[in-house]
Amino acid sequence: MAIPPILRHTPAPASLASRSPAAYTAAMPKRLFLLDGMALVYRAHFAFIARPIRTSRGFNTSALYGFVTTLLDILERGEPTHLAVAFDTEAPTARHREFPAYKATRQEMPEELAAALPHVRRFVEVFGFRCLTLDGFEADDLIGTLARRAEPAGFETFMVTADKDFAQLVTERTRLWRPGFKGGAPEIWGPAEVCARWDLARVDQVVDLLGLMGDASDNIPGVPGIGEKTAARLLARYGSLEGVLAHADEIPGKLGEALRRHADQARLSRRLATIITDAPLDVAPEDLTPGPRDDAALRALCAEFEFNAIGRRLFGEGFQAGRASPHAPAAVSPPAAPRSADLDLFGQPLDAPASPARTTERVTEPAPAAPLRPGVRTVAEVPHRYELVDQPRALEALVKRLAARDWFAVDTETDHLDPQQARLLGVALSDAPGTGWYVPVSGPDCPALETLKPLLEDPGRGKVGHNLKFDLNVLRWHGVRLRGPLFDTMIAHAVLEPEQRHGLNYCAEVYLNYAPIPIERLIGPKGPDQRTLAEVPPAEVAEYAAEDADVAWQLRERFIPLLRAHHAERVFYEVEMPVLPAIAAMEFEGVRVDTAVLATGIDDAFASILLDIGIEAITDDPTAYAAQINAIIAGITVDADALAIFTALATADPADMAASGATASDYATAAAAMVLAEATANSIDLFTGTPDITTFTCWAVVDTLIQSAGTQWPNDSIVDVLSAFISYP
Repeated sequence: MAIPPILRHTPAPASLASRSPAAYTAAMPKRLFLLDGMALVYRAHFAFIARPIRTSRGFNTSALYGFVTTLLDILERGEPTHLAVAFDTEAPTARHREFPAYKATRQEMPEELAAALPHVRRFVEVFGFRCLTLDGFEADDLIGTLARRAEPAGFETFMVTADKDFAQLVTERTRLWRPGFKGGAPEIWGPAEVCARWDLARVDQVVDLLGLMGDASDNIPGVPGIGEKTAARLLARYGSLEGVLAHADEIPGKLGEALRRHADQARLSRRLATIITDAPLDVAPEDLTPGPRDDAALRALCAEFEFNAIGRRLFGEGFQAGRASPHAPAAVSPPAAPRSADLDLFGQPLDAPASPARTTERVTEPAPAAPLRPGVRTVAEVPHRYELVDQPRALEALVKRLAARDWFAVDTETDHLDPQQARLLGVALSDAPGTGWYVPVSGPDCPALETLKPLLEDPGRGKVGHNLKFDLNVLRWHGVRLRGPLFDTMIAHAVLEPEQRHGLNYCAEVYLNYAPIPIERLIGPKGPDQRTLAEVPPAEVAEYAAEDADVAWQLRERFIPLLRAHHAERVFYEVEMPVLPAIAAMEFEGVRVDTAVLATGIDDAFASILLDIGIEAITDDPTAYAAQINAIIAGITVDADALAIFTALATADPADMAASGATASDYATAAAAMVLAEATANSIDLFTGTPDITTFTCWAVVDTLIQSAGTQWPNDSIVDVLSAFISYP
């Protein structure tokens, strides 16, 4: 059954950075948010289980990051005036005493999640919110108790969790806030949404539903053989769990037998699933007004767990947490100033007056105050010389200089992330710390690119870059083949620290204690008004691009000894780097598909299926054989009882089907009738036109029944017709 559209809240206009405690309460209705802490941290931890978020020291922060992100979403979208986070304790509850197997099948909490829990509480507290616990009661019970106390006090309450059990508490004033996926808008469930979700008449039927179907996650047994759909169907007919049990003698087959045999178990399951709403909690909803946010402690926590994105979300783009490298001393110097022996484009020392080439040079003394975390610096605080090379003489001098080097760093700037679609805007180069050049490019035939081409294609010069595969393909699409030995710092880091992030900014912070210029500084924040680099003047791009090449060069210097220390030189130099250009070449060539041959082959296969069931396949006139198929289906006699059975069980659990007593013949006849009914209701000819999603869903159900019933179906020709259509979309 389709669920009605979910109510959604739009983001609040105020930014988190400007919030004060008074902003939560001034001239606002009382909005209480009760967070199920355990459910949210579990959800966050396992959301990143395939690629955990870790600090540079290896601490798993998945649960922390996910929880804090959810909390920030609530503050932005929900505008709470009161908020608290409830947690379970290790003490047994009344449920455990009544049913010792309660939650017994749950796996032990992962060690990394257990290690993160105390820090979740630290974050809650520095935000100014309360953490609630009470021995002998679960977080669900604390939330249920406060939600019931809040209604007569005039609160609008939101229970924040993805746990379906909380649906039993929903009223017009107490709703379920289900966090969105990957930053999406939350789902807000009121009574209408809860009833629609399980096809119930009333919210108070939720606990009856759980009593019948049980809850595997909490090891609540329910009645064997009864799933969600059957439980909902029984409640629709008999009103409540007690009503179902009172009429168990009237229910035929295995379903009635199961209800009679497990009546006490159903009642026990209902008690176990019922959330307590009168726990002896010495906290009132009015007590949950947030206290002042401790920004100093919050900044320190973001720095401790390397939450740069969260820090910027809270404190603005100027926030920088930095990283603590596990491979470097505690105080690592920033990118070094150019050595005096290094020369500029015209053979002058780098500390000499500027050459005729345009420059974005900032040779400055380090700023006296480090940003938020000692040792982490930015381009504004580090001596460097980045030049815009847009004159032929300067470019010739640069090429001459780099042609004398064994290695240099390369980075391309484009207007798109797809190499095939990207327009090359410029090439950045570096051959020493604190040094970089940016050469703007106006197209494949640009004179500047033609001047660079021999250098880039020189097989005797090594090239350094971060994610070189992208640069290889971008240049290839612009007529340049990047040749020579390669050193990809992104791949080197993946070899050294496979479980960490490998972006350039991350590596720079960990290994150089340096924060590169964010791209948003050039193109603006994400959104419809964000520019592309093509819209940014080259003079503004130069510093950003040259810095990227410089950082890649310095990362190579850090990674060379680390690869040796980790005994990873062979895998990097003899496996990863030789394979890199081959993979790039494969992506450039792509996969050629002969669509004409493929289409002919499919048509022939489908025609063969039709011929096997006695229908002449006229490939030049598909309407003709479609009409024959429709005629066969139209000849089916529909049994009303069978159709009713199928309609009720169309999406049921296999156990429900077995318990219903319906035969394969019932399914066969009802399946075809269901297809015809859907087609008729939607004015759709099944084998012509474009069916809507409802009809496709119906076909999927029929296909499932075909697979489960096998050869027991009474009309093989109908089975073949349905199967042919389903396998030939």
